[in-house]
Amino acid sequence: MSCAFDSATSAPATTNLMPNSPRRLSARWRWGRGLALCGLLTGGCAALVLYRSPDRHYQRAVAALDDDRPQDSRLETVAYELLEVSSDPAFEAQAGLLSATLLVARGEPKAAIQEAAVAAANPDTKVRAMVLLGRCLYESGQFLEAGETWTKALEIEPDNADAHRWLGAAYYELGAVREALVHLRRAAELRPLDPGPHRLIGQLCIEFWEPKTAIEAYQEALRRAPDRADNDDVRFALAKVFYRTNRHREALELLAQCEASANVIALMAECEHGSGNTERAWSLVNDALRLDLDHVRALGLKGKLLIARHGFAEAAQTLEAAARLSPKDTTVLYDLGIAYHRLGQTERSKEAHRFVDHLRQFQRAYEDLSFQSVEDPRDAQIRYRLGMLAAQLDKPRLARMWLRASVHLDPTNGAAQAALQSLGPETN
Repeated sequence: MSCAFDSATSAPATTNLMPNSPRRLSARWRWGRGLALCGLLTGGCAALVLYRSPDRHYQRAVAALDDDRPQDSRLETVAYELLEVSSDPAFEAQAGLLSATLLVARGEPKAAIQEAAVAAANPDTKVRAMVLLGRCLYESGQFLEAGETWTKALEIEPDNADAHRWLGAAYYELGAVREALVHLRRAAELRPLDPGPHRLIGQLCIEFWEPKTAIEAYQEALRRAPDRADNDDVRFALAKVFYRTNRHREALELLAQCEASANVIALMAECEHGSGNTERAWSLVNDALRLDLDHVRALGLKGKLLIARHGFAEAAQTLEAAARLSPKDTTVLYDLGIAYHRLGQTERSKEAHRFVDHLRQFQRAYEDLSFQSVEDPRDAQIRYRLGMLAAQLDKPRLARMWLRASVHLDPTNGAAQAALQSLGPETN
């Protein structure tokens, strides 16, 4: 490339200079300086163009989404880079993908569906946008459609960890346990530092009561991210499994690491009671009730302890309060029947225990059908019956899960649709 400095730095042909004369050196210096300035100018222009490149801003936004900073910080970066990306019409798909990401983060998945779908049609953003679109559909309650979207994404990119993780979650919501575990375990392999898949594996295994696998999954989640801010949730879930499997000391060790709350202290009281430390349990259960007067498990345990102390009238009052809060808690109702019996209220005792037997029949039927659902992952009728049983047992989250699965597998099932509507909107 010619440079404006060329003619000014060329020596005249008639000039007879010695190779190292001062004049010759001066001319070389001016010529070199000119090239350097020319390079700086052209390089600087290229750098400025690169800095303002929409693709560069898009890549920065993508890198922010994938790093390990707190979510608010990452989304702030995405919002800033989106302003630059959206300034170029040629990057409509990339801008749409980032915009949809921000909408989902704000809790507006339905509003993000259209932009995510547009981005999914562009080869440059296809797979990432398909994963996001699946999430939009999933968080809008369209689990079957979400699963189909992630399956298509995996056909293009078989080792996409996010697609595997979300697909595992969708299969879980449809009660397809084996398929869920396959994808969650693959996601965990692809992201060896991510605790998310193991958290969901633990939750799934508690639901279908595979305590050994649940314990291993929760322990691995804690090992992968020992300093994560919300690890108390994992510790508490793991402690509940230990409690239910009579590993009380291990449960107490975990609970001691959790921030004190009514839930944590009440479970500590149950573990102490299970270990035979009734005085310690009594102290803890009263601590829990000071934090939450309406804590059902704490009220239930206090009633049980009062029966052991022969405070039958107070035990009955305490257990009645728990039963009003949780009318189908079989443990509370059974102990209430005992309190009535000790007070000489025979008919009320029999009535409470008859209702307990009735509920336990539902529980056994639910457990049997849960195992059948694993063997028949496409049976809509099993899921409908599970949903109705869960509703009878006052388990609205599970009732919604099974009824949604039934409707997705058999959209003509009017009974499942009506039952799902009768449950009303889902609340957190």
